[in-house]
Amino acid sequence: FTAGAYPTTVYCLESKSNEGLDIKTISKFTLLQNNSVTLPQGTKLFLASGDVVIDGTTHTGPKQIKLSTAEKQLTATSNSYGFLFP
Repeated sequence: FTAGAYPTTVYCLESKSNEGLDIKTISKFTLLQNNSVTLPQGTKLFLASGDVVIDGTTHTGPKQIKLSTAEKQLTATSNSYGFLFP
């Protein structure tokens, strides 16, 4: 289906495929171009689209990003969207 002007694909999985993850704990991530946010250590981000810079390295979605060593500042070089996992 289409959500607004963006084509969207929806996947449905049975609950046992979620490996104990409560879907209600997933939150959306939006960071608009030229904005920054600091995320805490342990953050798991699925960057669905867009580009963010972390420690001088550009990450382009789709990409999984885990901040395992310390909190990090992310700066969007394009409008960036994704999901934050607990």
